[in-house]
Amino acid sequence: MIRPRSFKVYRSWNEIEDRSFVDKWNGWLEQDPDPHVFYHPVLVMAWVNAYRKFADITPVFCVAEFDDCTVFLPLVLWNRNWKNAFLRMIVPVGLAEFDYHDPVVSGPHSTELLNSFWSVFQAWLSDSGSIRYDRLELPGFRTQPEGDGWMLSDEACPFVDLAAYTNYQDYLSKINKGLRQDIGRQKRRLIGMGQLTYRVYSPVEAEAALELLPEFLEVHSRKWIDGFKAPGFHEELLREGVPAGVVHFSVLLIDGKPISWHYGFRYRGRFYYYQPAYLETYATYSPSKVHLSCMKEECFLNGIRIFDYLRGAESYKSGWTTQVSSLYDVTLNSRKVSNRLRQGAYDRIQEFKKMIGW
Repeated sequence: MIRPRSFKVYRSWNEIEDRSFVDKWNGWLEQDPDPHVFYHPVLVMAWVNAYRKFADITPVFCVAEFDDCTVFLPLVLWNRNWKNAFLRMIVPVGLAEFDYHDPVVSGPHSTELLNSFWSVFQAWLSDSGSIRYDRLELPGFRTQPEGDGWMLSDEACPFVDLAAYTNYQDYLSKINKGLRQDIGRQKRRLIGMGQLTYRVYSPVEAEAALELLPEFLEVHSRKWIDGFKAPGFHEELLREGVPAGVVHFSVLLIDGKPISWHYGFRYRGRFYYYQPAYLETYATYSPSKVHLSCMKEECFLNGIRIFDYLRGAESYKSGWTTQVSSLYDVTLNSRKVSNRLRQGAYDRIQEFKKMIGW
C-alpha cells in the first residue's frame, strides 16, 4: 500500500470557496491525464449553490496528497427529509445530474495508488468520530477500485473516438448507411423551409445564451416530464460555464427561430452530449439528428478527440457508434446497529416509489 503524506477532509463551504483552494483545485485538474468535466469548479459550484437552497448538504471534500500526485474527490453529506426516512447519505457532488464521479488525480498514477486512496478513505469513514452517516452511494465510476461493494452498472456510455477518422466526411462515410442518408434528406427538407443555421454561443455570449434558456428548459421539460431541474442550476452553469469555455450551448435555427437546442460540455479534447431538446412540431424533420451532425462536424474542426454520449445506451445513439465504455457503482451501509432502522425504512420507501411510479 502506498500511503499518502496527508489526508484531509474539508467540511466547510468557506474553505472550499476560498480562492486559494479553488486555484489548487484547478491545478489538480490541469495535471490530471484523464479528467472528466463534471468536477470542474464551475460545474461543482453550480450544483452546490443550487442544492444548498433547498437541501441539507454539507461538504465532504477529500484530498489525499501522495509524493507524486494529489487525489481529490468532492462528496457531500446529504441529510434527507422525512420523505426519505431522514437518511444521512454521503454522495458525490452532482449525484444524478453528473454522469461521471471518478476522483481528480493530478498526474500519472498507478492502480495501487488509487486503491490506497480508497483504503484511506474507508478507514476515515470507519472512524467513529469522523462523520455520522447511514449510507455511502457512489455511482458512475469509469474505473473499478478494489474493495467491497463495487458492481458493474447497468448503464453504459457510448462514445466515438473521433481521432480514428481523418475528417468529418471520413467519419460520416463509415456510420450506419440509413442514418447517413436520413441526415442528408432531413437537412435538405429543413433548408427547403427557410434559412438553416447552426449557432454556437461563444465565451463572450453568455447573456445571449441565457435569453434562450427559459424556452429550452420548457421544451426539455415537456419531453422529459419526470426530469428534475434544480432551480438556478442551469442558469449558473451558463453564466459561469460559457465564459470559462466548459459549457457548450448551441441551437439549430430556421429563419432565426430555434427549433433544436443542445446544452453540453467541452473540456480537454472531449465533447459531452448532455441535454438535447427540439420542438415537437418539427419532429418529422429529425432536428436533433441534424443538430447532432452539426456538432460532430464542429468537433472535427476544433480538434475534439472523443465525442461522449454519456450514460444510457439509447437506440438513437447506436447508429453513430458501436463503442461503449462501462461504469461501476458502490453502495455501502454504515455497520452501526443504530443506523439500520433508517436504512431499512429508506429502502422500503424507494421500493414503494417505484411501485407507484413516483
